[in-house]
Amino acid sequence: MNQASPVFVLAILCLFSGCGQEKATKPKTAKVSGVVVYKGDPVEGASVKFFADESLKSPRLGGGTTNENGEFTISTFGIDDGAVVGNHVVTVTKISSGGEPPMTQDESNALAPIVINPKAVIKQELPQKYASEKSSPLKVEVIADENNVFKLELVD
Repeated sequence: MNQASPVFVLAILCLFSGCGQEKATKPKTAKVSGVVVYKGDPVEGASVKFFADESLKSPRLGGGTTNENGEFTISTFGIDDGAVVGNHVVTVTKISSGGEPPMTQDESNALAPIVINPKAVIKQELPQKYASEKSSPLKVEVIADENNVFKLELVD
């Protein structure tokens, strides 16, 4: 029986372990949570997005959805891992379809096509300025090694 040479074994181990490949480094994140309030009331079902300052060169934005109490946690690279450390512009959106569902699908068939409902009127329920990173006045700093908690108070 032939024994494999040590060089061959090492080459195989490197191949399977990713030896020689550059590992992508992701930016440092810190825990982020908070609450969204509009007209004094918590906002349920809003989408909250953290757009990192361009200088941070983050490959992703952080995001979360508010619960019934208006509370959210941000996830960027993994569940509830927070946002990239540094300055961010925050957007908050909540859309409704005025009673008509914007899309429908045959619930008895998961493979059925999704049909767009042309009668649905999609409406932004929060002030439009919070919907875009270019117009949102919400700016926050995420600090390393801290549990960053933000109260996002929306005004007209």
